[in-house]
Amino acid sequence: MNYRSFLAQDVRHLEVKFKDGTKTNLKTSSNNKIVVMKVLPRAKNPFVVSVYENYSNGITAAELAEKCGYECFRTFQRHFKKHFGDTTYNWIFRTKMEDVSSLVLNTDLQMSEIAKKFKFKSPAHLTNAYKRQFGVCPQKHREQEGLS
Repeated sequence: MNYRSFLAQDVRHLEVKFKDGTKTNLKTSSNNKIVVMKVLPRAKNPFVVSVYENYSNGITAAELAEKCGYECFRTFQRHFKKHFGDTTYNWIFRTKMEDVSSLVLNTDLQMSEIAKKFKFKSPAHLTNAYKRQFGVCPQKHREQEGLS
């Protein structure tokens, strides 16, 4: 399952209508911080729903298993592979890097701030992971997109 992230600026109110007719309203906070919204596909499988509800930036596979109510990590890994078609580690890394890329390309946050937010050991570790995932360093990616 893939998700798309969107960045909108100067939005005071947003109404999201789903295929099934349900709606949700989002309002900006009073402190005017940047908000990145993920639109996830609606999952019917309880396991998939649990993974998406419990995933957060910087979480480890073992922590995710625990948050999803699994005492046995190996059982969690088997269920994860069955439902997501990938290992827990690879999915978490790919999802994390998609979130990082969204901030790199849509904000002017420093790499040190992004590294801290996503619990990288250092900005250099973030840069190496970013280059491994996307084939280009984050700062260079910003420049290519005309954002720096």
